Amino acid sequence: MVLSCGLLGFGTPAGAGERPSGGSFVPADGRINTPHFTTKVTSVAWPATINGQQPSPGRRFVSFTLEVSALSQSTSPTAPAPDLTAAVRWRGTSHPLSLSSIIDRIQSGAAFSSTPSASASYMADVPNGTHDVDLVLSEGTFSQSFDLWTLRRVPPSPAVLYRDPAQTTIAGSAAGPATLTLSNPSDGFTNSASVTLQSATLGYVAPSGTTLTPAPDQAVLSVVLDAEHPNDPNDPTGSGHYLGAQAPLPAAMLNFTPSNAGVVPATISDMGDTNGKGSSDDGLFDATYSFLVPATLTSGTLQIAAGSFSGVEFTLYTAESGTTTLGITAPASLALTFPALQAAVSQSKPPWVGLPNPPTSAASSTSPASHGTGSGGFPIWAAVVILLALAAAAALIERWRRSRLSTAAEAPVATTSAAAEKAADPIIDAVVPTGNAGECRAVAPAGVVPDSVVFAEPAKIEDDSAVHVMGRRQLVGLVEPPSRILEAILLYLLFHDGRHLSADQIQLGMWPNGRSQGELKPKTFLNYLSQLRAWIGAEHLPDAVLSGGYLLVGITTDWAIFLRLCAQADTLVGAEARALRRQALDLVRGRPFEGLSGDGFDWIDDERLVGTMTKAIVSCARALVADLMESGEHTAAIDALDAALRGARNEYVLWELGALALWSRGDRTALEQWLGEAVHHLEASDVERIRDGLGHQDSSEL
Repeated sequence: MVLSCGLLGFGTPAGAGERPSGGSFVPADGRINTPHFTTKVTSVAWPATINGQQPSPGRRFVSFTLEVSALSQSTSPTAPAPDLTAAVRWRGTSHPLSLSSIIDRIQSGAAFSSTPSASASYMADVPNGTHDVDLVLSEGTFSQSFDLWTLRRVPPSPAVLYRDPAQTTIAGSAAGPATLTLSNPSDGFTNSASVTLQSATLGYVAPSGTTLTPAPDQAVLSVVLDAEHPNDPNDPTGSGHYLGAQAPLPAAMLNFTPSNAGVVPATISDMGDTNGKGSSDDGLFDATYSFLVPATLTSGTLQIAAGSFSGVEFTLYTAESGTTTLGITAPASLALTFPALQAAVSQSKPPWVGLPNPPTSAASSTSPASHGTGSGGFPIWAAVVILLALAAAAALIERWRRSRLSTAAEAPVATTSAAAEKAADPIIDAVVPTGNAGECRAVAPAGVVPDSVVFAEPAKIEDDSAVHVMGRRQLVGLVEPPSRILEAILLYLLFHDGRHLSADQIQLGMWPNGRSQGELKPKTFLNYLSQLRAWIGAEHLPDAVLSGGYLLVGITTDWAIFLRLCAQADTLVGAEARALRRQALDLVRGRPFEGLSGDGFDWIDDERLVGTMTKAIVSCARALVADLMESGEHTAAIDALDAALRGARNEYVLWELGALALWSRGDRTALEQWLGEAVHHLEASDVERIRDGLGHQDSSEL
């Protein structure tokens, strides 16, 4: 989901600004590494105020400092240069952080250090009852999360990335060289090769050209060897006659046996690489050999087996014409060792855990929909709905109060069916335009300089691949699902895109109350996920082992576009804001999730998504109608309400606003028709209440 200008993402050099009040706490282990960067959360606070600045009503502050160190080159010379991105996620929404100040200082320090580092402090203002706030670091398809409330990494957490306090890889060593005995059966010539270990590295990413995909409790062991033919400076003629290869030994001739584990086969990559080889290199191991091993590996044996291979006999250092079949008649082995495992660090309970929410919680929604679910997956969308910027909302309300429509402007959002849906969602922080097209910045507390936040291109109603659920389900760029269960899994992943999820988390979240048709075996559910990948394509559902879980890529929803349009509208005023809100309401085709219920869709009701989306539609319509009414555009206001009513037929406030708009326009016939239609969707007493309200309006201007 794309969300711009929603986060107070303030990047300031560590130590450059005033330290946030409220009691910073240092995590016991704040590391949140990616394959090529070591990063660490060095302090976290959940303060009541920052530099005297209070959070928005119904929200609270969280602040933290992030330190980043750039590591050395990838284990594979053909691998792309690493790129690090960061975001804060809560209740399923992702809010990008700018790492520009950190990256700039790392680059400037690269000339003075092999592992330059830099840090910056950030803060966000989040819904008051939200405790599930994660900092997410990503490099390519890999991401790792750190829970800013519990101060623990969020599983899955690849163990090998955290074995070394200063690196994300572990370097091993070998006791000494090994000797291979070689022969050429065609002429009986024999020779030997001295094999030494150039490097042995435990990491989480395999070299390019391999398909190794470690699980979180595994690592990739990458080994580079050098084989040297005998070299006697006093006998150059004899030294120049030896057996070697112009292509490295095949992977099938090597294996590795971890201590207390079974034999692991090798894969080969970077063939022809002679970096670090000696002058007597015979070409037998000009490659990288990799193995999938336990992440806890501390010792093991690398074996080079006896057998035949395609090689070359050299005379006076010159290869004879063509290749021939050579043999290793005496195998060799190297004992590898790695640093011992570090003791696990226990995180004590942070001081804010268990304390009541700050007093600002009284200003936030008391609806159950504003709190997370217990499903272990994606929390409720209620508190992430970014509908009205604080400044824009205040201005609209003030203008409306000055008009004759004050009664409706201050009326709560209410339904006749659920009193719990009355309260509006909390408002995210105010943002103001920068003056550049499509760009805005967050309003910062005094003394804090925010990074710029830039909008992407305006949202498209029809994306290349999308699922529309604001009405009956529609697919864009996707064929119809082979089965209803695949449709349910796709929707669940689309609405729970805050982090990579395991198969167990998805299954538990989809059936929070247990499956109505018996237990679903894990193997069966994994088969469903494989079928889902076959349906939508691997480009939309990457391999879960490689990426650390299941997360959709490149598929959006009309709901995500709706939120984005509303968020962008809240940064603007006048015709531009009205156009964006109208575009958002045009997405509403009917009741959210219409026709989607039953087995596999229980989570929609459990997480109260329909109520959340209904409130979002109402809030968008209220803001648009307020603006249109002040401008005297009563007909356009009715059109906007008609659009909102497609998805929120039972919302009292929409019918009341429409009646006021028609009353203000002086169209009594249309007003009676409007109220006659309202009878079919509201209680009779509610319709009478609307009539009574109109009776108190000053009709002298009609």
